[in-house]
Amino acid sequence: MKNQPVLQHDLPATYLRRFAIDPNNKKLRSLIWCFRKVHDKYMIEQKSVTSNLFTTENFYTVDSDEDPFAIENFFAKEVEPRFEMIMKEISKEKDLTRECRTNIILWLHYNKLRNSFNRNHIQKMYDMSSMVSLVPKIGIKGFNELKPELDKHNLQNAKHIQFSSFIDKNLLETFEKGISAKHWLFLKSPNDTPFLSSDNPGFSVHIEEDEINFKTLSPSFSTNAAATNYFILSPQYCLVISPFYKDTPIEINSSNQVMEFKKIGQQHLDIINFCTIRTFSKYLISNKEEMLLKVKAFFIKQANHKTK
Repeated sequence: MKNQPVLQHDLPATYLRRFAIDPNNKKLRSLIWCFRKVHDKYMIEQKSVTSNLFTTENFYTVDSDEDPFAIENFFAKEVEPRFEMIMKEISKEKDLTRECRTNIILWLHYNKLRNSFNRNHIQKMYDMSSMVSLVPKIGIKGFNELKPELDKHNLQNAKHIQFSSFIDKNLLETFEKGISAKHWLFLKSPNDTPFLSSDNPGFSVHIEEDEINFKTLSPSFSTNAAATNYFILSPQYCLVISPFYKDTPIEINSSNQVMEFKKIGQQHLDIINFCTIRTFSKYLISNKEEMLLKVKAFFIKQANHKTK
């Protein structure tokens, strides 16, 4: 069992390494800054990309004697290596090859499906369904007595649904079709101020008359016509996938549009980071401690305001 991958990343190490404090320093190139809430305290810590914070034992392990690590190996061999290929092309800031565009779609698709936020969301849906169906029959007390067993059952259901989504070709095709029929733009962070990321990178939001409608902010991707999707690729780059501009020729899609790179101002970056802060689940990550110190101050100010 020594060499078997039982400690599994739901946020890939290849992605985490992009947020290294200093990629050129041997002592710092595998460390990132991490912000999270522990009990009632806000913590900012240096964490290794191999930290237990980023892994869960047997998160993808399946009940199979033939190959219990089939899913983990699929991600390690088929999905994760694509990210380095993606970033190698993006860093050149030239028009992307068709292979790179395909890799980006696959990366975005599996990144959202595979993480713990997605599984927890599925389990919450099962938990809610259990409560709605059982409480009228057995009451709150009876439901609470059954809850430990229901939690185990609902977790298994959530795992099954999540694992099934990995091999659902229709799901991938629907996502690819929706994302391809939008305008792609790569934003570059200003000066030394980086994009933040989180345990669930990326979010969707509607932009109405050039203003973000924060009521539509979601930690999931959306392929509906009005949605704009943001995915933080690294501290330097953010991919924005938005509705096409008016009068864009109907034949234009992700495979043939010219990819643009645009440096943004501080205000624009602050808005994107604010959305990341609003949609994270367990932790935020950065290559710069000062960015997370600002986040900590923001949450402390909010907490103090609520107690007044």
